[in-house]
Amino acid sequence: EQIDIGIRHGLIRDSRFVARQVAEVRFFMVASPALLQQTGSPQTLAELQAQPVVSTIDQRTGRPWPWFFRQDAQWIPREPALLGNSTQAECAAALAGLGFAQLPGFIAIPHLRQGTLCEQIDIGIRHGLIRDSRFVARQVAEVRFFMVAS
Repeated sequence: EQIDIGIRHGLIRDSRFVARQVAEVRFFMVASPALLQQTGSPQTLAELQAQPVVSTIDQRTGRPWPWFFRQDAQWIPREPALLGNSTQAECAAALAGLGFAQLPGFIAIPHLRQGTLCEQIDIGIRHGLIRDSRFVARQVAEVRFFMVAS
């Protein structure tokens, strides 16, 4: 694949890649203030299932990405109100009040600070990963060392 190093967050399904944790990316379950006024705040996964949710599609499976909660609990939205192809689309739908969403902190936090989204159930963290190879150029090895050491 001609890839020396790659940075991503989430699951690594390709076993040809060697992954190293370099950071933790916290995910948030969020909703717009207007949606919360209409529906209230779900306290359990059963209550969440009864609410409108928006999600991002897993291009590999054609299904929504699972939501990850603490203690390794997973939940897959059954009938999302919107199924987007990016977390930015999922965020826009949540901002528009179309449903609850699970968003990474780097997308959710600015909206939480502005008050345009509200945090719901604390769902924990996911890991940032780095692709590795045994035979890499010295410059790539230095970048990898810097990222892991930071």
